[in-house]
Amino acid sequence: FAAASTNGSGLKYALRSGATASSTWNSYALPGTGTPQYPSLAYDASGYPWVGYYESLAGNLHYYLMTNTNADGSGVWTQYQFPHTPAAASAALPAANETAVAMYYSGGVKTPVLVVIDNSAASRTVRAARFNPSTGAWGTLYTIKTISTIAGASHLTADSDTNGNIVVAFYDLATTKGNYSYSSDGGTTWSTAFELSSAGSGMGAAIKINQSTGKPVVTYYDKTNNRVYYAPCSSTIAACATGGWSPTIIENAAGVSGLATTVEQNLQASLVTDTSGNPYVIYPRGAANDGGLTLQQLSSGTFASSTLHAGANANLMTGAGALNFAVAGWGVRTTLNSAGARTSAYIGPGNWLYSTSCGD
Repeated sequence: FAAASTNGSGLKYALRSGATASSTWNSYALPGTGTPQYPSLAYDASGYPWVGYYESLAGNLHYYLMTNTNADGSGVWTQYQFPHTPAAASAALPAANETAVAMYYSGGVKTPVLVVIDNSAASRTVRAARFNPSTGAWGTLYTIKTISTIAGASHLTADSDTNGNIVVAFYDLATTKGNYSYSSDGGTTWSTAFELSSAGSGMGAAIKINQSTGKPVVTYYDKTNNRVYYAPCSSTIAACATGGWSPTIIENAAGVSGLATTVEQNLQASLVTDTSGNPYVIYPRGAANDGGLTLQQLSSGTFASSTLHAGANANLMTGAGALNFAVAGWGVRTTLNSAGARTSAYIGPGNWLYSTSCGD
């Protein structure tokens, strides 16, 4: 996992030393990071990490991609600057200059594609470019969507498959809808962004390509109505750019409606599918619920919930006060290891970075 720290700033990369929940985490600081924000992570075919992030240090407003010569992060880190620079600092939250790294798979080789949100008032866009590790050069810089200067965008998420497809989703703060786009040529061209959710829903999105069906699935919040949605698409990756999404409410009392807009970035769902295509949705409940990290598992056509990590104290979780991190699960991200076991990383009680594993 890659995580940014607000205590002294800096970006760290951590890899678990073994395949069990009791294995230790070894972490390494990424050199040259000042005040990094919104990191993202993907691995190439050799198992080397590629970390994307936005540098918000005054006078150095850039997006970067970094990689290491060793899979565990103990080698040499190299930094590459993305070929687009924001015109100015990001707009006020919940708009944010975010990153998402995906891997373009072709002929057994994976090359990184960095997708970014630029929320500066003069250049608000969602953009993408592929990096060639052999030449050290960036490919075509593509604008996926020009965002309204009124609001901006947030909650960027991406995934890819072994057929060369890359999918992205993000929340348009002007239309208040989740958006979907895909590329089948390594990020050189992208489909027109398609609104996959109704107005007022789509924040905290997570997108995956189902391992069994090869079709995209997404999960997201409707903060106003305290809902969490799971939305599979019944069409191909390409056809999903024009329709086919079927949202289902999997949580109707998430307790997040009182969360202030300025801290809406705390809302983040995560999503994985196993090799049989079964989805697992992991997300935090908020102030009006139990404040715990929740797992929703689809079984026999019905989602069943369980608590992965309990909130510290429900009485502390009101409105903007959610920043006290009594909730377990802010900013959650989940991955599967080689054995298919789930591990989630998130901010929890005490403002600590936690990991919770299942099945190992």
